[in-house]
Amino acid sequence: MSSTVKKAVREIFEEITKTKSNLKRVLHMSESGAGQRVFPPKTAKNDEKFGLRLDKGEPVKGKPGVIRLNLQANSNAKNKIIREIAQKDSHRVLASVDVDTKQEANKDNAAKVRDQLIGKL
Repeated sequence: MSSTVKKAVREIFEEITKTKSNLKRVLHMSESGAGQRVFPPKTAKNDEKFGLRLDKGEPVKGKPGVIRLNLQANSNAKNKIIREIAQKDSHRVLASVDVDTKQEANKDNAAKVRDQLIGKL
């Protein structure tokens, strides 16, 4: 299971690093709106293709500008293993990382977030 999810995380971050707007969407989240989807945009096609989503968590107490980012599975994922994980509990947080929203929105910082998520799987 872990290797399948790690591969899907890498795929989602490949997509994130394709555009500056995607990078900003993930690395420069606003503090309001915990529980909202960050990436990919919510469409049936994206949910099926990526199988995973990044949702905004709560701001981290005592750390201004730092917001928790949660990795969750989609119940209509194309990948059978990810789909089964989500069907057991689609709100389960598979991994989470704290993101400093003041950092530069670039590929290196996105790679750090990706690696932290993968390290927690």
